[in-house]
Amino acid sequence: MLLANGEVDGVRVLSDESVRLMRGDRLTDEQKRHTFLGMPFWIGRGFGLNLSVVTDPAKSRQLFGPGGIGTFGWPGAYGTWWQADPSENLILIYLIQNLPNFGADAAAAVAGNTSLLKTSVHSTEVRPPDVSGTGDLGVAQPTVLISGAGIAGPALAFWLNKSGYRVTIVELSDGIRPGGQTVDLRGAGGEVVERMGLIDKMRARSLDQRGVAWIKPDGHRRAEMPVTAFNGNGLVSKLEILRGDLVNVLYQATNDQTDYPASTPASRLSIRARTRSRQR
Repeated sequence: MLLANGEVDGVRVLSDESVRLMRGDRLTDEQKRHTFLGMPFWIGRGFGLNLSVVTDPAKSRQLFGPGGIGTFGWPGAYGTWWQADPSENLILIYLIQNLPNFGADAAAAVAGNTSLLKTSVHSTEVRPPDVSGTGDLGVAQPTVLISGAGIAGPALAFWLNKSGYRVTIVELSDGIRPGGQTVDLRGAGGEVVERMGLIDKMRARSLDQRGVAWIKPDGHRRAEMPVTAFNGNGLVSKLEILRGDLVNVLYQATNDQTDYPASTPASRLSIRARTRSRQR
């Protein structure tokens, strides 16, 4: 919507003035002199209403990677990060959900990899071709290599396995990575888990959530919002699970049909065309 200057399918949702305020830099030079989490966060960047904005692509690239002037987004400190580049009509989404190394070199190394991404983003659902019957036709089973055994990697492997693909997931860490924040399983996330048939396993590992309360200095409650408010769609979700537990459920659901060679980054693999039978 913001890439289309506030319109969706020809219907105006935000006024031109709202879009201008959101996508324009509102920070002063004095404000930009302050670091954020130890990083020179505002080099080549500014901030609009709820959006980070690229003001100097050459300077911004050193820390955040590619993005033309006017690129806007949300560089979340804990790895929930997205940006939209109007000059390329391109949206990039990072879903790391893990506290990163805040060094400038590390940030540039991570963000810089997106220069290889040339995929246009549309609002349509993309499904892999179903090749589950190829074995009966004497055709070699197609293979897919996924780099990263976080949340997205095993979740993608789950659906690829169902469509007949043989999947290998490589991960630099020794095994799946624990830790991270809680994850709300509601909305689209809850629907996906339901479709995967994993909702009961997620509930078994979910946290006991009661809601949120605002406490006055004297210890009395000023206000509260129970977890049941708005049918579980308030500030606290009815179903929240620790990131590590979520990854473990996905791993258990895919381990029998997916290869997980431990501590193997994709850069170390020598990939060549070959046909091999898989034995369990």
